[in-house]
Amino acid sequence: MYLAGYALEEGESLGELQGRFPDSEPASALVYTPFPLEGKPSWGLVSSADRTVNPAVERFGYQRAGMTTVEVDSSHLVMLAQPKPVADLIRAAVRSVTN
Repeated sequence: MYLAGYALEEGESLGELQGRFPDSEPASALVYTPFPLEGKPSWGLVSSADRTVNPAVERFGYQRAGMTTVEVDSSHLVMLAQPKPVADLIRAAVRSVTN
């Protein structure tokens, strides 16, 4: 589950991905997480009003990775600003792998 984050291809750097999108600068506090995980389905939530991560970068990475993607009109801290859509997405993801 990615919430307003980056989804890189294997071997791709954040700088390479960010360089494809004008007016995008990498966030200062990034946590490295390998992606994709073998055989794990994935979901991504695009925060369409994000000013920290360019929503086009989020959208591109999620679609390229084949994620189930939803968009929410929210700032970068979507889990605080819009907790219901985030919780709904998490519930849908859990249902899809537990049924």
